Parts: sequence; C-alpha cells; structure tokens
Amino acid sequence: MLEEYSNSVKILSEGIDKFEAFREIIESCSVIPDRAGFLRLVTEREKIQSTGINHGVAIAHGKRDSVTRVHIVLGISRDGIHYDDIYTEPVRLVFIISSSKKDEKAYVKALGDIITWVHEEELREKIKNLELDDKDVRRFFEMFKKQEFSRYED
Repeated sequence: MLEEYSNSVKILSEGIDKFEAFREIIESCSVIPDRAGFLRLVTEREKIQSTGINHGVAIAHGKRDSVTRVHIVLGISRDGIHYDDIYTEPVRLVFIISSSKKDEKAYVKALGDIITWVHEEELREKIKNLELDDKDVRRFFEMFKKQEFSRYED
C-alpha cells in the first residue's frame, strides 16, 4: 500500500515503545544519512523531554552539523504507542525531523509544515487510517516521497 513511499514512511510493528519506533523508522527510511548516529541523537534528545504534541502525534528530532537539508520521516502505528508524556492518547503518527544545527529557520519551517498538516482532525484521522483515495492524503504522502514540504500549493 505504501511501497512507493517506503524511503520515508514506515508502518510500525505492533506493541513497541517509542524508542523501538524510532529505530524502526530511522533504519528503514533511506532519506536519513548516517542512520545509526542519527538514531542515537534522537534517542538522547527524547530522554531529555518527550516530543509528544497531543492528538496521537509526536515530532521527534535531531540536529547535526553534517546535515545539508531537512529530512522528515514518518512512522504510522496502527495500535498506538504509549509515549510517556502528559498526553494520554496513544501516538499513531511519529514524525522525525533531521536538520542542520546551522539552519534553525529550515527546522522551524519543517516543524510548522507538519503541524499545519496534522492540525485538522479530519485530515489527521485520514492520514492515520491511510485513506489514500483522499486527494489531500495522497498529497501528504507525496511530500514524503519528494521530501518537499508545504501545506498549501503554490
């Protein structure tokens, strides 16, 4: 179903925790350079403070000097992940942003693009349920394939 997006989108195994989700997402998504090093970075960042943002969404991230452009990958959990944060709803959409320490503006834009997409409850639910017959959901997944993010068409 999502094979054409497999470079940046992963359906997660059931019954895993957030750190196992990070590993599955990062190891399977080829758009992330130096995946092992990046996984360590994201895991250490998450131990400082949870990146759950409510409504079944989390946005983990890591910043490295060696990164030349922002990459965003996504893990989708069918059964939800207990995320150990202040929100009780299980997380079903786990975004991970890789960005440069030197380009905060690009990171903030990427973060804003994700939040704009998942802000609308109806669209968020369609994404979680992989409703690929929906035009906006297809466009959402196309952004991951191309690694070009924007909520609104130019």
